[in-house]
Amino acid sequence: MGGGDLHAAAVVGRASGEGGRGHEARVDDVAARGEDPQAFRYLDKGTMATIGRSAAVAEIGPLKLKGLVGWLAWLFVHLYYIIGFRNRLVVLVEWAWDYFRYDRPIRLIARAKDSG
Repeated sequence: MGGGDLHAAAVVGRASGEGGRGHEARVDDVAARGEDPQAFRYLDKGTMATIGRSAAVAEIGPLKLKGLVGWLAWLFVHLYYIIGFRNRLVVLVEWAWDYFRYDRPIRLIARAKDSG
C-alpha cells in the first residue's frame, strides 16, 4: 500500500470490497488462472463533511473548500454517486424541500426514563 498513513481505515476497507467482490476475491480468481495478481491500490477521493446549514468542509486532493462552496460541492458529489436519474431527482427534491422549509429530520436516540 505504499507505506502511507491510511487515516480512514473504514473507507479503505470499503474501497477494497466495492462491487460486492473484494480485492481478495479478485486476487484468488487471477491466481487460479496462474497469473500474477496486481497489488491493491487505494484511490483517495477526498474527505467531506457538512457542519451546518449551507456550510461544509471538503478536502479533495490539494483543493480545500469551506462554507457555501464546500456545501455545494458536498451536495453535487453526493448526488453524482446516487444510482439512477430518478433516484437523484427524488433525493434532490427531498433535500430542497427540507432546506427551504427549514425541516430537519431529527435523529435522536432517547433512553426511556425508569418508572420506579
